[in-house]
Amino acid sequence: MGINSDWPKVWKDEGSAFVAEHVPRDTKTIFIDGQILLMQSKVDGQKTWRDFALNFFGHRLSRAHGSFDHIVLAFDNYRVIPVFKSIEQAKRIKRGAPFPFHDGDALGDGPPDPAIWGSALQNRTYKTHVICVLVELLLDAYRPPRRGTSLTVDFVNSVRVAYHVDGSRTHGPLEQHSELGESDIKFMRYADACPRLVVDSIDSDVVLIAMLYAKHGGGPDVFVRR
Repeated sequence: MGINSDWPKVWKDEGSAFVAEHVPRDTKTIFIDGQILLMQSKVDGQKTWRDFALNFFGHRLSRAHGSFDHIVLAFDNYRVIPVFKSIEQAKRIKRGAPFPFHDGDALGDGPPDPAIWGSALQNRTYKTHVICVLVELLLDAYRPPRRGTSLTVDFVNSVRVAYHVDGSRTHGPLEQHSELGESDIKFMRYADACPRLVVDSIDSDVVLIAMLYAKHGGGPDVFVRR
């Protein structure tokens, strides 16, 4: 459950010293909340999961790599999300027609009919299978528009792909990272490793999390792109 949507607007009017139209040009790293992107996604015309991964997520990553050297794309890891989150999940499911999908069911070659896509994403088992496929495809098939950049995907574990200037690529897990649940808290461990970070997420919780991080962390600047 997020904060009231009017709060950031009031804060912008009364606290302009903390609102920036642009981030410093030497900001190198952006954190993208992939869970929010997935819930906002459209699958019209996407015949295969590869099409969906590269056309929807890959396009967003390419745009970000046009301005930033390093991207972190994060998804929820339901294995370690607190159990009380299931209360809100149950409420969401009741709002629409249930989408039948269980462990062991076949995901299919591509996304379902656009008319049921939103309902399908309310099924956590189905959504987890989709994220697994997306992560595998993006780590293997995505190519940034510039070399000398990197992509880190944080799902169950964290995997970093470095795109070297000679055209080669290297994959490697970030062994120092333990499992974390919700994607909106994961940015903090990346902020600790860079002088400033942009967090691209419309989740209102991120604003409060960033404020608490700034208050108690005393580290790098965090810019939340609203």
